Amino acid sequence: MEMKDIIKKSILLGMGLLSYTDKEIEKAIHALEKSKHIKAGEGEELIKDIAGQIKKKRRETTAFINKQALKAVREARVATQKGLSQLEKKLSKK
Repeated sequence: MEMKDIIKKSILLGMGLLSYTDKEIEKAIHALEKSKHIKAGEGEELIKDIAGQIKKKRRETTAFINKQALKAVREARVATQKGLSQLEKKLSKK
């Protein structure tokens, strides 16, 4: 396994990755280029790849959280805005 692959897998490890900003990723990759751990020029490709994967994971995580929140609201039988609006319409007709 190439050093580039090891670095990539290390960076992608864990949910902490979601908190990385594009600037932080660029800074880390450029530091690796300067220290000769990866070849000059490989950094930009690596930055794009990692940033793309982070964005994908953020979308997946957001969708999962939204799904779980809706599930919790339904199971707790908490009134939703839609449900309250429907109830108000019924009451106003009487």
